[in-house]
Amino acid sequence: MFYLLLTLLLPPPRDEEDSRNALARLQKRAWAFYEERTKGDVDRSD
Repeated sequence: MFYLLLTLLLPPPRDEEDSRNALARLQKRAWAFYEERTKGDVDRSD
């Protein structure tokens, strides 16, 4: 659910490179949010 909310906060990508960078930023923000919610007790073995 928060993936959708974070995508709304990102500016629209101008080209394919920006799209990849935006996705990487989204993943980092989502992981930071998830780790904060779970107090860092996250298995990142995938």
